[in-house]
Amino acid sequence: MEEKSSNESALKAIDDYCEYRRIVGDDDGGVLFTAEQYEEYKRTVVPRRMKNRLYVSFGVPGRIDCKLVGPETQCFCAHRYKQHKTDFEVIPSERPLVLPCRVRGCCCSAYQYVPRNGPNPVRCRCKHLPEDHSEATGHLCKKCKS
Repeated sequence: MEEKSSNESALKAIDDYCEYRRIVGDDDGGVLFTAEQYEEYKRTVVPRRMKNRLYVSFGVPGRIDCKLVGPETQCFCAHRYKQHKTDFEVIPSERPLVLPCRVRGCCCSAYQYVPRNGPNPVRCRCKHLPEDHSEATGHLCKKCKS
């Protein structure tokens, strides 16, 4: 087996890219920001995120929260929480907050947590999985049309 080694500058470049993806995510539209654009993005967006950070949890109203939603938590539309609109200049006062999906072509109008039983998503009343339903409002089943 051949042993591979990486030099320090390559490891730093990987760390820098991972930090960039954590901060920018898909906001760059698939084209990396220039160094100046990236610095401007960090200067304007990061402080706003720190001030207006959303903490989301799933639970039964009036009871304790049973699941904290993180950036990688899946929505009903099969995209992640971090792919929904979560950056606000000022957090809106109306509740519940509408967090539409920002993925091009997705019909999801608001983030909706998919409850899981271990690694498996909970099935709907029609006994089908979440991916068998439309991501549009109403979540009609694609298999049984209900």
